[in-house]
Amino acid sequence: MLDNCANWLAFVEGISENRVWTSWSTGRTYYFMDWWGCGLSKAKQYPVSLKFGDKVVYAPHYYPPNVYPSEYFFGEGFSELPDYQLKANVQGTFDLMFGYLTQDPSSPALVLGEFGGLYTNDLNPGRTIQRAVNYTVELLMRPGFVGGYMWSLNPESGYDYNRRNVQGTFKEGLLQNDWRTANEPYLAALSPTDKMADLKRLPCFKRAP
Repeated sequence: MLDNCANWLAFVEGISENRVWTSWSTGRTYYFMDWWGCGLSKAKQYPVSLKFGDKVVYAPHYYPPNVYPSEYFFGEGFSELPDYQLKANVQGTFDLMFGYLTQDPSSPALVLGEFGGLYTNDLNPGRTIQRAVNYTVELLMRPGFVGGYMWSLNPESGYDYNRRNVQGTFKEGLLQNDWRTANEPYLAALSPTDKMADLKRLPCFKRAP
């Protein structure tokens, strides 16, 4: 790829691994799998190395429980966690899977390849999904991250879970169903990323004759 276009970057997702992790905030031990494309726990030990320098960008995924209600998002019986416990569990699993890489200045840049899901349409009384997204955005602002791709722009993107572990079909995007109106609460939740270092608008390209 780089032999033919040396300006390109190689975005590398992770794999999916089985995990055993004990939370300091809840005292519980959780057994779970990484999100698809998320597991980079061995990237420090086995880094992606190319003959061209500074061309690798790690692009893991991280989702709230609307994609799958992993137990670390909840208390016993899928009860909703208080803020400090949920925030600690989001950060703990985030760092376990890939976030630890930001502690090494020599590590490739990190971009969240996918994150988000439901937000405004969260049906949990304690807004567990919204809070998980908010904490993810906070973590995205740490040094070492250079952005992320919120899933998704289109309003018909579907998810299997909403309130706790009850299955169904739930939809939401950054645009409303008319494809013209913005999902303002979601935009507000993402607004901290407007302050990321070196943020620039995508360039406009002249239309070919």
